[in-house]
Amino acid sequence: MPQAARPTPAWPSPRPPAPGKQPGTLTHHGWENFVATYGTDNTFNGHGEAVRAVLSFVSRYLVSEDRDYLDTHPYSIHYTDYDWLLNEQREG
Repeated sequence: MPQAARPTPAWPSPRPPAPGKQPGTLTHHGWENFVATYGTDNTFNGHGEAVRAVLSFVSRYLVSEDRDYLDTHPYSIHYTDYDWLLNEQREG
């Protein structure tokens, strides 16, 4: 039985898009909305605007000790590109 196609996730790449490019399926306009919705100037100092928005979003799902660590300890964040096609299920 064929499976229904799953929509590609609209999770933003934590990096802002390069000029003229889109991160994954999220348009640049959508990325700006994400930053406007989850961005913060009150926490995650030392990180850029887009990273603070991602940390703000993710921190909602962390226990308080982990949230406190992200806000008070030094660390760096590194990203890898993800190939969303890896999620495709092959019929077989």
